[in-house]
Amino acid sequence: MPVDPASGNHSPFAGFETLYGSGATLGQALRPFPQYRDVGTDLAPVGNASYNSFQLSVTKRLSHGFSFITSYTISKTIGDSEQNLSGFNAYWNGTNLGSNTYDRRSERSVVTYDQPQLLTLSATYELPFGRARRWLNRRGVVNQTLGGWEIAGTAKYASGFPMAVTQCDAFSCLGNGTIFNWLGGEASLSRPNIVPGQPLKNPSYDGTYQSQYVNPKAFTETFDAFGNAPRLLSGLRTPNQASEDLSVLKNFPITERVRFQFRAEFFNAFNRHHFAPSFTNYADTFVFFGGCGFGPPGTGCTLSNLADSPRAIQFSARLDW
Repeated sequence: MPVDPASGNHSPFAGFETLYGSGATLGQALRPFPQYRDVGTDLAPVGNASYNSFQLSVTKRLSHGFSFITSYTISKTIGDSEQNLSGFNAYWNGTNLGSNTYDRRSERSVVTYDQPQLLTLSATYELPFGRARRWLNRRGVVNQTLGGWEIAGTAKYASGFPMAVTQCDAFSCLGNGTIFNWLGGEASLSRPNIVPGQPLKNPSYDGTYQSQYVNPKAFTETFDAFGNAPRLLSGLRTPNQASEDLSVLKNFPITERVRFQFRAEFFNAFNRHHFAPSFTNYADTFVFFGGCGFGPPGTGCTLSNLADSPRAIQFSARLDW
């Protein structure tokens, strides 16, 4: 590098430090075009992804008061970017930021919304009591009391979403787990190395929100090279998801054309709790390795955010005519 006559320091071109002042950092000097602060490529159509799946659906049409729809999917989604944004810009979404501008293939991994297995269920059942039903086929008080009942429900069971582990690199570190993209001003996530033989999920995780979910021993920081950890880790996922919604309906016939319906609905009927990372990164599945590996137990790599809502019960009425 030439010597800057104003400071006597080695610089990429004469007047570098005068031009940038406090912004004359090593990261800026090592850019391919150090005379430019930003080379933006926002919304460049360069990302790609692939989706492959096996899908099975079973449907029972309504008969004898019972119907259901069941769907099961095994899939895998791989890509080097997220949504409609390229993999090396999109400063507002950390899942889109690349570590190595010159190697898009190193960004190829499962995507944030990849769920290998997904099972959904939906069913309705009209209880066989009351008028025009198998049992107690009567009018009057019997039908108004025991007839017209329906039960319905939906359920979803799915794999967790992949997580990512990033580090705060000593080279042009911004203090929040990112380094400057060498082509532009947007930040790029720096990833650590994976330690062979170590489980990515902490073996001592006990399911509580204060327990460390990610195994700090599975990663080592790297300061002079790109880490070998993929953009998102298929082997490290948020906990599996399970949710059920139920509803109970009672129909009161008033006349041949007028009907009153009362219903009670139970969202998250079994009051399941699913915890998510509490990390203050761009995406809620990202982990700062610095806080994960070197913070005291319970301060990093924990799942302390509630990812769903507690049980909710709703009552409603409707008049059809």
